[in-house]
Amino acid sequence: MIASAARYHNLDQMAHAYIDKHPACNIVNVGCGLETMFWRVGPDAPDARFYEMDLPEVIETRRRILGAPERNELIAGDAFDLSWSSDIDVSMPTLIVVSGVFQYFHNADVLGFIADAKKTFVNAELIFDATNTKGLEYTNRYVKKTGNASALMHCAIDDPTAFAREAGCELIEMRPFYADARRILKEKVGLYAKIAMAVTDRSGRAFLLHMRL
Repeated sequence: MIASAARYHNLDQMAHAYIDKHPACNIVNVGCGLETMFWRVGPDAPDARFYEMDLPEVIETRRRILGAPERNELIAGDAFDLSWSSDIDVSMPTLIVVSGVFQYFHNADVLGFIADAKKTFVNAELIFDATNTKGLEYTNRYVKKTGNASALMHCAIDDPTAFAREAGCELIEMRPFYADARRILKEKVGLYAKIAMAVTDRSGRAFLLHMRL
């Protein structure tokens, strides 16, 4: 639960920073699920347009539960088939947010997505969460204990600089997951949580990457 909260805390900060630089922009949430960034960030960004993209059945569920407010357009499709971008003004500054998605695919799939996004969007940046090989091994051991073999993860990034270079992108930031969480929570969490957060940050087991496409 702390990992999820920390991830969205960081993503919101990064989205706010992008909007401060580009008030009239697109925020494209790929693999959105029931993600609520629009309600967390949107009220402070009146000139930004938010797009939520996911599989058709997910978008149908999202529409039923959360609706489709003004400036929050829903797009159904396959994340790795960027034909869904036809509903977006790709000439505008665009921040693509991919949260909790890429880990379930292989590195080649992620690199393919980035290559297609570079061709599609004129002026775009990409933010996504990632883990290294050690983090992936740890996470998959936990997933196997739950008996959910279909949720195993595959994408691991051990050298963000080399990954950005391979993708042909500029690495803007590699942000540790828990830097703020460790400061904000302080004595509000137990010893195990404190140790786990510190080890994760210091070993690079989980982090967020921000790249210019």
